[in-house]
Amino acid sequence: MAGDSARIERLTGLARVWGELYFYHPSLTVPDERWEDLLVAAIPRVEAAQTGEAYAAALNLLLRHLDDRWTRAVANNTSPTGRLRDDRAGEEVEAVRLPSARRLSGGLGYLDAGNADLTEQPDLLTRWGEAVDSLADTTGIVLDLRRAYPMGSATWVQSPLPEAFGFFVDSPLPTPGRLERVHHGWNEGRRSVYGSTWEHRSGGLLTPMRSAGPPVRARYASTDFDALPSYGGPLAVIVDDESFARCEVALAGLQSAGGTFVVHETADGPHVPAARAAGESLLLWGDVEVCLRHHRLATGHGLVDVTPDRIVSPSDPDAAVAAAAGLLHDGTPERLTGPPLVLPAPPAYEPDGTSPDLPSREARLLGLFKLWCVLGEFSPHLEYADLDWPRLLDEWVPRVEAAGTIATWGEVLLELTAHLNDSHVSVNHALREQVFVARSATHAPPIRLLALGDRVVVGEPLDGTESGSEDGHQLVPGMEVTQVDGRTLTDVAAEYAPLISASTPQARMARLSRVVLLGPAHSPAELTVSSGGHDRKVTVTRSRPAAQLSPPAHDQEAARWVEEFGYLDLATAESPAVVDAAFARFVDAPGLLLDMRGYPRCYPRGTVVPRLIDRPCHSPHYHFPLRSGARRGGGGGTTPGRDHVAEYWTQEHYLIHPDPDLHYGGEVAVLIDDRAISQSEDFCICLRNAGRGIFVGTPTAGTNGNVTWVDLPGGASVSFTGMRVTYADGSRFQNLGIHPDILVAPTPEGLAAGRDDVLEAAIAALRQSRLDVRP
Repeated sequence: MAGDSARIERLTGLARVWGELYFYHPSLTVPDERWEDLLVAAIPRVEAAQTGEAYAAALNLLLRHLDDRWTRAVANNTSPTGRLRDDRAGEEVEAVRLPSARRLSGGLGYLDAGNADLTEQPDLLTRWGEAVDSLADTTGIVLDLRRAYPMGSATWVQSPLPEAFGFFVDSPLPTPGRLERVHHGWNEGRRSVYGSTWEHRSGGLLTPMRSAGPPVRARYASTDFDALPSYGGPLAVIVDDESFARCEVALAGLQSAGGTFVVHETADGPHVPAARAAGESLLLWGDVEVCLRHHRLATGHGLVDVTPDRIVSPSDPDAAVAAAAGLLHDGTPERLTGPPLVLPAPPAYEPDGTSPDLPSREARLLGLFKLWCVLGEFSPHLEYADLDWPRLLDEWVPRVEAAGTIATWGEVLLELTAHLNDSHVSVNHALREQVFVARSATHAPPIRLLALGDRVVVGEPLDGTESGSEDGHQLVPGMEVTQVDGRTLTDVAAEYAPLISASTPQARMARLSRVVLLGPAHSPAELTVSSGGHDRKVTVTRSRPAAQLSPPAHDQEAARWVEEFGYLDLATAESPAVVDAAFARFVDAPGLLLDMRGYPRCYPRGTVVPRLIDRPCHSPHYHFPLRSGARRGGGGGTTPGRDHVAEYWTQEHYLIHPDPDLHYGGEVAVLIDDRAISQSEDFCICLRNAGRGIFVGTPTAGTNGNVTWVDLPGGASVSFTGMRVTYADGSRFQNLGIHPDILVAPTPEGLAAGRDDVLEAAIAALRQSRLDVRP
C-alpha cells in the first residue's frame, strides 16, 4: 500500500507539472505531438521511477519537448523532509563585506559588491559610489555579485541591489516587462465568453543613482545623491544563483542595451533558484524540484531573456573572474535583441473524435488529471464541492484505473463530477448513455413526475393524454408514487443520487424524479401509487427513451388573458416577437403574470426587463476567474485547489435601460420553481435588482453563469459553470437560487383537480397588491 501511495504521489506531481505548463507556459509549442499525448507517454515512466533521480529524469523526458532551458526537473537529494532546499543551510555565516574595488591586469577593474545591508551600513550607497569612482579610468569593470545578498536577512528588503545597477547607467534605461498568458475563465478553443490572451506588463526604468527617485532617496536618507558617480564603460557581471534570480530584470535590461556581459556561476545550471525565487517552481516527491516557466521578459520591440555569456562551476572561485575578464578583453558586448514580439495564439485543445471504445488506462488518467487541474484552477464554485480537492487523486486514481468497461469509466466520471454540486455539470458523451445501458435503465413510462418536498407525485402525461395502465387503471395527476417494481422510490433514488450533480436540494430532487422510473425498453413498470388514502398497483409500459423525457408542449397560447390579467409563459414563448406582441396586447392590463417555470427561448432579460422599468437597473454581476502565472499564490509546494489559487477576478456588469417605446407600469407577479435555471434565473436577478415583481412559487435551481467545458480523451467533455454570478450588491446566488416572496408549491389535490396552485396564488397576490395601493 505504501508503494502505491508513493506511485500516486508521483503521478500527482506529474499532473501538477503538466497542468501548470498547459495553462501558463509562455510558448507551449510541441511539434508533431500533442501535449496530451506526451502526458500519456510519461505516465508509465513516472510510475516506474523509484528514486528522485529517476523521477526527475522521467519528468525531463516530458519537459524537453518544450525546448525551454528554464523548464526542467532537478533532484535535490538533500532534504528528506520535502522542504525547499536552502543553499546556505549549515554553512558558516559570512562576515559582513563592504563594497570594495581593486585593479586587474589589462586596465580592468574589479568591484566586489559585498553583502552588507542598509541596517548595518546606513552610508552603503556612499561606499558603493566610492568603489565605482575609484575605477572610473578603467577600460571595463568586473562586477561580482556572488554572495551579495545580506547573510543575516531572510529577504532582500535591505539590500542595495538591484538599485545599485544605477551606478552603471548614465541615462534612464528601460527594463523589460513580463509577457504572460492570461485566462479569462476556462476555454479550449470553443466559441465562448471565456478565453485566453497575452498580457505584456510594461517594465520599469533603471535610473542613474544621482537621478534616483523619492523612494530610493528616502531609504538612503544620509546619502548625497548628487555626488554619486556613473560608470558608462563595458561591464561584466558575475552572478550566482541567488543574485541571478533577484537581478534578472535589471540584467536583461543592461544586456539588451549592449555593453554588459553576464557570467553565471552555478552548480545546477540555469535557472533553478531563479524559478524558485519567482514562485515558478514546485517541490515534488523524492525532493525533486521542477522549474516552471510562467513568463518571458519582453519589451515592446521583442523578447528579452538574460543569456549568460559564460557558465562556470563554483568549484574554482577564480574561474568566474577569469571568464569575466576574458570577455571584456575580447571586445565590447553587443546589443542583444531577441525575436520580435509576435504573440502566437494560445494553444487550443484538439479533441479526439468520439469513440465508443474504452480509452486506455493512461488516457483515462489523462482525463482525470486534466479535470483535477482545470477545475482546481478555474472552477468559480469549488468551495461548494464536497471533495478534498488537493488530495482528490489519492482516491480517484485507483477508481479510474479499475474502470474496465466504457460504462464503468462513464460511471466514475459521473460520480466524480456529481460531487461538484453544480447543476450545469454534465458528461457529454455516449459513455453517459452506456452507464444507463449497463443498468438497463434506458426507457421510462410517458409520464412526468413532480418532486413535492420529499414526495414524488404524478405530474402530467408526456403525450398530452391521460396515461392508461395495462390493467385498465389510469394514472391521474397528483397521485403519489411510493414504489416501482416492488422497491421504494427512496431506495431507487439512492442508487442514482451518486451520479447526479445539482446545485440545490430542489434541483437534485427534480433530477432524481426523472430517472427513478427508468428500466429496459418496453418493459412493464409496476408502480405503487397512493390517492385518497388508498394504495393500488398500476402497471405502465416504459415506452419513452430517457432522452425524450421532456415536458409536453402546452396547447394553450404562450400569451393569453387569465381572468383580468395578462399572462405570458416565458418558457414556451418561441421568440422575442411573441413577447413584443404580448406587451402591446397587455399594456393596459391591471397586472401581469410572467411564468418563468422553465427555460426561455425569448431572451427575457432583453425583451421583458426594459419594458418593466422606468429607470436604469443593474444586471447581475458576472465574475470571471482571472488566472495567469503571476495571478496565483503559493509557488513551490502548492497543490491545485482553493488553498493556493489567489482570488483574482474580472467583473462585468451593465445597466439595463428602459424601453423608450413601451413601458408597462402595472403590478407584476413572476411564477418560479426548480425548472428555472441559468438564463431564467439571470432574468429573475435583473428583476430583483430592479425591485420589480412579486415572486411566487418555490425556489429556483440555483445555477447561473455561462457554461464551459473540459475536453477529455475519447471525445468526451465535462461541462461546468464557468463564472460566479451575484446580485448587484455582491450577495451570493449560486447554490441558493431565487427564493420566492410567496412560497407556494403544487399540491396533489390541485394537480388532481387540474388546478395550477402557483398561478392561483400569483393571481391572488396581484389582486391584493392592487388593494394595497388603493387610496
